[in-house]
Amino acid sequence: MRRPILTVALGDPAGIGPEVAAKSLCLPEVSRRCRALAVGDAQSLSLRRLLFSARIRPILNPAQARYEPGVIDVLHVPSADFSRIRPGVPGPVGGENSFRAAVKAVELAAAGLAQGVVHAPISKLAWNMAGVRFPGHTELLQKLCSVPSVAMAIAAGPLRTVLVTRHIPFSRVAAELDPGEIAETIRHAWNWMKALGLRRPRIGLCALNPHGGEKGLIGTEEIRILVPAVRRAEKALKAKISGPWPADSAFRAHRDGEVDCLVTLYHDQSLIPLKLVGAEKLVNITLGLPFPRTSPGHGTAFDIAGKNRADPGPMTEAILTAARMCGR
Repeated sequence: MRRPILTVALGDPAGIGPEVAAKSLCLPEVSRRCRALAVGDAQSLSLRRLLFSARIRPILNPAQARYEPGVIDVLHVPSADFSRIRPGVPGPVGGENSFRAAVKAVELAAAGLAQGVVHAPISKLAWNMAGVRFPGHTELLQKLCSVPSVAMAIAAGPLRTVLVTRHIPFSRVAAELDPGEIAETIRHAWNWMKALGLRRPRIGLCALNPHGGEKGLIGTEEIRILVPAVRRAEKALKAKISGPWPADSAFRAHRDGEVDCLVTLYHDQSLIPLKLVGAEKLVNITLGLPFPRTSPGHGTAFDIAGKNRADPGPMTEAILTAARMCGR
């Protein structure tokens, strides 16, 4: 099978995105699996003292990409004033540039010029400073692709989760839970597992409260919201959905193979256990799009930006995951 073309947005130029992207794109395994077109300000690679072995080749048209060994083709998205970007310091110039690069990477895939998209980390603060009102990639992707529903999935090796809520304060989580939205998230998890080749996916739903609410003694969300969501999903999918599981038991059951994927209710319910057991393989996957889209499961790491200390492992895994998804 011919190697898919992936657009790889470089992320915030003040963060570690350009570094981990370049280090990943130098790897022979990545070159064997895909043809990668970096998208972003080429200066974030050519003017930084980053340790990678490839030569940078800025281009202005994706048709100019050659995908040659030892060369990183960069579709140049110029910053308004690159001299104002400082490694480790979020700002409006970097935020605006990373937003434009993220959009461009998606537009190329939507136009059929690439088969998948990988986004290096962006800063939500920098986006906000630049006047970008999307809270993150997921909401932007839904808007750009005009799809009715998307979901944020996090995978770390064999462990897989799909989140009901994403980047909101924990104090708002309970009020945001809705049976219909939870059932829709379960549907996304089910379709993801089917795409992986599982004939009868086993999906589990995590509870919100300790001990699963103890039949209403420690919270009633399980009774009022989660159980109806499970019933709604079971009716729509004509399948058995387990849960709501007490979250501390759910991940052990997932690890032991009792469920194929967990639907979690809030950000850290997924991210804490997955980062604990598989941070070097952590990948964010957007479900519900017309093409594969991934990103590494970490942020901009401004504290080590520009210091050549960033581990490219999660970025590499994100690229390889997108390449594998293109082949399904």
